[in-house]
Amino acid sequence: MGKGLISRKISFGFIAGITSIGIDGIAGLIVLPMLIKFLSEEIAGIWLFFISFTVLIRLGQAGLAPVVTRISAKLKSTYSSLEVNNSIWATVKWSYSIATLLVILICSVIYVFYIYFVLKEQNFILQGTLCWLLLSVSFMLRIYFIKYFHLINGFGEVGWDKFIQIFIALINLIGFYLVLKLDFGFWSLGAVYLLSGIIFSFFAKITFNRLNKGYIITKSSYTTVKEVMSMFSESGKILILNITSFIVLQSNFFVIERLIGLEVIPYYAGLQRVTTLILAVSGMVTTMMYPFISQKFAQNDVNGMLQLVKRNVVISLSVASLLSVVVFIAAPILFPLWLGEGSYLGANIFGPMLILVILYVNHNAFANSIIATGANTFIIPAIINACLTLPLSIFGGIQYGLQGIVVANLIALVLPSFYVVVWSIKYLKALKLNYND
Repeated sequence: MGKGLISRKISFGFIAGITSIGIDGIAGLIVLPMLIKFLSEEIAGIWLFFISFTVLIRLGQAGLAPVVTRISAKLKSTYSSLEVNNSIWATVKWSYSIATLLVILICSVIYVFYIYFVLKEQNFILQGTLCWLLLSVSFMLRIYFIKYFHLINGFGEVGWDKFIQIFIALINLIGFYLVLKLDFGFWSLGAVYLLSGIIFSFFAKITFNRLNKGYIITKSSYTTVKEVMSMFSESGKILILNITSFIVLQSNFFVIERLIGLEVIPYYAGLQRVTTLILAVSGMVTTMMYPFISQKFAQNDVNGMLQLVKRNVVISLSVASLLSVVVFIAAPILFPLWLGEGSYLGANIFGPMLILVILYVNHNAFANSIIATGANTFIIPAIINACLTLPLSIFGGIQYGLQGIVVANLIALVLPSFYVVVWSIKYLKALKLNYND
């Protein structure tokens, strides 16, 4: 694949991704004050509490996404369409079927051991339970059908999932407004999310059928337990990374709910929404370049791969730093206009959150570049980060409140992030030296 074609595909993916993030971000910014307007702070907090589980539930993918993308990229780079391993489709299909069952288990455990008691405290069991059930079905559909986009990404056709997500975000926004305005009840928020999940699933399959050029023979239904287990043995390492990412980026909601209360969650969620957008925009380059780094490495084009890695790190870090500075300066003005007077929790809360974003984007760009080659998955530093984050956050929350929680997140990330960056630089230098020799 020529440099021009790669650049065009990355550009399309980047534009689609940025547009998707922009639409999704704007939709999120509109929905949050809408929830506060039409619902009480506690009930709005319950919905945001539900949505905060999204990252945890996506762990049901069991780390399959980067593994399937890398296998698909290698398949395209090293085989003609006539030499395809016919069992790949069946292996992928069975793997995602198992992942869907895992999602059912996760949703059930979350409800039985956590959500039920939160709903009971708020005397909101009936509507809350129905809403969670609809959300759970939507999560199942998205996890099962997203395999089509993971395969497409491996082909180098990046950004199509982001393109579809633009319409999904608009459907959710319009749907949320209608059900809240017409007072359909809390459960209807879950119904809207389920509808958008059905639409997402339909377009995922349609897009795959259009872009699959014979790389994957979908008529094949035969695989072996060994092949499926081999897929999960590799993806399991990525799953550990995803679990640690969830703890690092999402556990605050649960610590805050326990130590401070639901009423502060809508305003903390506002800050979290902004930092999530910065992470998404900054990480878009990493996402788009991942399959191409894999392809270059499979083709033994080390210099080409190193150029992509450098571009990935520089652009990601630059975007994260610039956006963080801009929103930090503007936050005292924009948050009161957005969520009302007293909604901005302060620079002592927002500042550490933004520093963590910059640090996380930098080491994520390095880590994913290395993961794309299969050289390392950085499980140990990720586990250390997760093990430090939760206890430090609880201690910080007890001693210093909300500020203690976010500062603890930052402290827990410093050492693991340093290790990831140093290891990656040493590996890339050794790779270049061996290649030039």
